[in-house]
Formats: sequence, structure tokens, C-alpha cells
Amino acid sequence: MHGHSHHHPHSHHHEAKTRVKWAILLTGIMFIAELAGGLLTNSLALLADAGHMATDLAALILSLIGFLWAERKPDNKRTFGYARAEIVVGFANGIILWGLAGLICVEAIQRITNPEPVSGLPMLFIAIAGLVINLISAGLLFKSSHHNLNAKAAFYHVLGDAMGSVGAITAAVIILLTGWTLADPVISILISLIIISSAYRLLRETVNILLEGVPDSRLPGQVTKELLQIEGVRSVHDLHIWSLGSDHTNLSCHLVVDGTIGHAVILERAHQAVRQLQVVHHATFQIEPDTFTICDDCHA
Repeated sequence: MHGHSHHHPHSHHHEAKTRVKWAILLTGIMFIAELAGGLLTNSLALLADAGHMATDLAALILSLIGFLWAERKPDNKRTFGYARAEIVVGFANGIILWGLAGLICVEAIQRITNPEPVSGLPMLFIAIAGLVINLISAGLLFKSSHHNLNAKAAFYHVLGDAMGSVGAITAAVIILLTGWTLADPVISILISLIIISSAYRLLRETVNILLEGVPDSRLPGQVTKELLQIEGVRSVHDLHIWSLGSDHTNLSCHLVVDGTIGHAVILERAHQAVRQLQVVHHATFQIEPDTFTICDDCHA
């Protein structure tokens, strides 16, 4: 006897999509301002931040495409739907972040070996404006980043921009006070290392989902414990937990029962037990009598 239940968490998806749209608008405006400012002041920190902002703009647009793609309904070719499109986009954005950080490091090293004059005051004003815009965008995306990996990827991009703006401000102040223009490329390298670290965490999460990994290593034990507390359930085996997307976790398992309780009652209690964990969105159970031998080879 089989049973399944599900619910669909749409609210986080739509909220995150709306916040990404606002972030796209703000990032686009600031990209133009920082690009112009970097060219006028000859600041690598500003140009690096503008380049990062351009990549962020592309990444945010890519994130929006991922949200729209994930909204497509399941079909005969993809019966699970397109929820994993958001994860693919998040993975791509993580790779982009790594590439961008590497390019900034290369350019910074070239600036260290061949220093160029930098206009500190205009650089300072533009960097402050960039920081304000980045903090607004980061604030918009922060809440959604806890529930959606696609939104988290966008948040990391914007957060990297905010750190870039802080770095540009710091470099501008040092240049104005000391005249040490190498502060510009040195700080750019430090920011790139932080971006690489953030991108690594994002890639680790997206790869785990793409490889059908468990969202939380403690979850199988928690699920098994809850199911074994149901009267009539003797054992749990062939338990599989995986995520389609950042906010859609599936579960399937076999329940071996002793026959003292009706199968329909056990199924209902099993679904209630899983729902109480507030993690699994779709659960499928197979009921097996303890005399059942066909599935002996799949017992764990």
C-alpha cells in the first residue's frame, strides 16, 4: 500500500522574484555611475567594483530568468517540473563569482607592478554612493536568501559589491591621507578573496542539491525516529530524502508494519509525523507487512 502527501511553498518564490527585480533596477543605475567614475578617476577599485556590478547585473537577470523558468508546470518530459532551474542558475552564478574574483586579482597584481595615479576624492564620493545602493539591494534580498538558493546567489553578488564599495572607500581615504596609491589594488585583492569564500559556500550548497544530497545530515535520523514512534511500525528502510530546489524537499521510504494497526491509519500518522518536522514538502510511503520478502534486498 502506498501513500503520498505534498504542499507547495510558492510565497517565498514570488517574494524573492519581486526583490530580485528591484535589485536589478538599483544595480543597473549604480553600474553606469561606477563605470563612469572609474574611468574618470583611473581607480582600479572603482573599475573592479563596476566590473563586479556588471557581472552582478547579468547574474541578477540570470536569477530572474531562473525564477521564471522554475514557474513552468511539470510536463511529460520533466514530471518533477522545473524547480531545479533555480539551482542550476545559482551554480552558474557561483562560477561567475569565482571567475570575476580571479580577474580582479590579476588586474590588481598588474597595478602593483605598474602603479598608476588615482584621483582619491571623486573615487570616494562615487564609492559611497555605490555602498548605499548595494546596502539597499542587499537589504531587499537578505530575507529571501534564507529560503531560496537562487536568491542567495543574487544576495552574495550584491554583498560582494557592497564589500567592493567599502574597499574603494577605504582605498580612497588612504590615498587622500597618505598618497599611497597601492592601497587601491591591495584592497581589491582582499575583497576578491572574500568573494571567493562566499562563492565556495554557494557552490557547495548547489552541488549538494544537484547530486541529490540530503538538505541536512540530521534529517534522516529525525525522520526515522518519528516514524518508529508510530504504533504498528516495526522498521523503516530504503529512506531517501532529496531536494528539487532550495525550498522543495522530497522524501520516500518503506515502512515495515506488524499488522496490528490498519495501513490507512499508519499512512495518515506517518504523514502527520513528517509534516511536524516542517521540512519535507512531498512524502511517499510504501507499507510492507513484516512477512513481506520481495523487498529483502533493499533493506538497509
